[in-house]
Amino acid sequence: MSRSLHPAMLVATVALTAATGLYGAVAMARPQALGGGDAPTPQGRYFAQMYAARTGPLAVLTIWAVCWGGPSVARPVLRTAAVVQLGDAVIGCRHRQPRQVAGPLALAALYELTRRSFAGRATGAALHA
Repeated sequence: MSRSLHPAMLVATVALTAATGLYGAVAMARPQALGGGDAPTPQGRYFAQMYAARTGPLAVLTIWAVCWGGPSVARPVLRTAAVVQLGDAVIGCRHRQPRQVAGPLALAALYELTRRSFAGRATGAALHA
């Protein structure tokens, strides 16, 4: 399976990253899933569209980088993904949405741990045939 990452870390990173990408798609279809009320406002729909516009592509890039990009690609992508999650946590704090604080903080920590596990590995991909 993985020679660069512990299999559990690889599975957790890929699964949770895929979940965030799917959550972005759900938010696009149902903006109230992001923590708003029952009837989405124009501002809520806008926020959901902005969230989905970056979440989907970043999730795909992160999964690709971790699985096939190799450490030199995965490290900066994981750092970027962690920073984005920290930004989401700050937004969640400002809007007093505990669910939008805890999840992003946990994912940012996972991304950083995964990034650090690639430390010292200059070449090679996480998945090998």
